[in-house]
Amino acid sequence: MRSYTHICLLTVVSAAFSPPTSSAGDHLEFYKELNYPWVDKEGPLCLNETLCPQNPNYTWSSYFKYFLDKGVKNFVLGGLIMARSSIWFSGAFHSFDQWNLSAFIALRKEVRARGGRILGDLHDQQVEREGSFNKTLFRENVDKFLQHFPVDGFRIKDFLPYSEQTTQHVKEALEVFNEMKLTSSIRVQPSQLDAFAKAKLGGIPKTTFLSLWPKYCDKEETIAFNTDKFAEQAIKNATVAGVDPSKIVLELHGGPVDDELDMAESATQSL
Repeated sequence: MRSYTHICLLTVVSAAFSPPTSSAGDHLEFYKELNYPWVDKEGPLCLNETLCPQNPNYTWSSYFKYFLDKGVKNFVLGGLIMARSSIWFSGAFHSFDQWNLSAFIALRKEVRARGGRILGDLHDQQVEREGSFNKTLFRENVDKFLQHFPVDGFRIKDFLPYSEQTTQHVKEALEVFNEMKLTSSIRVQPSQLDAFAKAKLGGIPKTTFLSLWPKYCDKEETIAFNTDKFAEQAIKNATVAGVDPSKIVLELHGGPVDDELDMAESATQSL
């Protein structure tokens, strides 16, 4: 299966939403998100498929080197699920062999040398896999995963309260990451901010990826979603929902959102 690239630009802005002033401390950071690293190569999405390569022929080492050389030092690596109070690879339940270990260690060395971080991206299947969430057991299993792949933290891929996902186990999972001194993160869409606020999750994750994607049924949002006005309103709403503006990561998609084909190239500006 060939994956497609979704382009995302993430910017952390001030509560007043005024343009940042230049200073020695200002810098732009990029996050590169991959759904299935070392497994499924991504390529461009073309309406005319004959214009796109069907089998990208780059190597994974050259792929990561390209982004590192461009200044990207943060990566969000997917293909993981959170289920039965543990972390597993989605393609092989009860397995730790889906990422290339030697390649991961090499990437981690390059990332750390640049002061960056690697986050594991978790697709929440806790309820689907049955069994109540056990916070103590989850912490033990996170530690086991880190012994194989020492990531710097985890992102819960999506906050989806309209499904069977419970806010309580999401809250407890984020708390475990914080207690273990890991980077805790979650992705939320603007349409879910009311539920996010009611769950009182805003102050828990160290970073919140705010996915700037319109409601499919809202024509006005569809027209305006790639404008500053849409982004500013989403940031205001996230702030009202309890998210610290300095911890918001804006995610701008360059293609259709698809959980199975979700790739992201991201940036965050630190003020």
